[in-house]
Amino acid sequence: MKHGEPYLADTLLMPCGDRIAVLAHSRQEEIDKLTTILTNYNKEINSLNSSLHNAEAKIEAQSVAIEEAHRELSQTYKTLRELEWGDPLTGAYNRHYYDLALVKEINRAKRYSRNLSFLAIDVDDFRKINEEYGHPAGDAVLCHVARAITACTRGDIDWLARLGNDEFVLVMPETDMQGCMTVGTKLLRRIAEEPVIYKDGLINVTISAGGATFDPMESIRLSYQELPRIADKALSDAQKKGPNTVEVTRID
Repeated sequence: MKHGEPYLADTLLMPCGDRIAVLAHSRQEEIDKLTTILTNYNKEINSLNSSLHNAEAKIEAQSVAIEEAHRELSQTYKTLRELEWGDPLTGAYNRHYYDLALVKEINRAKRYSRNLSFLAIDVDDFRKINEEYGHPAGDAVLCHVARAITACTRGDIDWLARLGNDEFVLVMPETDMQGCMTVGTKLLRRIAEEPVIYKDGLINVTISAGGATFDPMESIRLSYQELPRIADKALSDAQKKGPNTVEVTRID
């Protein structure tokens, strides 16, 4: 007989109730098998879902870690740039920045025929301050002077650099001789009127300043060496006249 026929014949020869029982049993076996298969599939799906959930959690945690690392890297880069260009004590620019930026300012002033002023600034009797109050007091004085100078200038265009010890320079683009003198006088007055608070006492501080100004209508002589040289000469003249003095010279 063909495949399945013996089973069918036996079933047909059975009494009706027995045939129904056999068919029901066979169907139940198929249902059980399908149920087992479905249960196994559900277990696999649940396992895969659990694995996927864990993977997503790990990816999210890694994303958070990557973002945090990126923020730390950006902050580190910013700090390195500040250390590269800035004076760690006063927050002014350092000589490295000064050397690069001054060349750019001079080239810009010459190319576009714009005014440019330069103030060389020293703290009066700074060595005496260190000897009398100690070097930490001297550091406090330098920070005070840097803050006072910055407060009196245009933050978006002027810039201050500390070249060493108590030597500062203030570079002021778009500033003529009268403007340079006005700023210098303002700095002297402000610093003299605001003693430095140190420990339980006050330290009176004054500065001397020498300025050099490039006016494109008056001169064509301007160079990286000439501007600081003339400002230093003006500073020396101011110091000879006494503390708390400013002298400004136009480049001829």
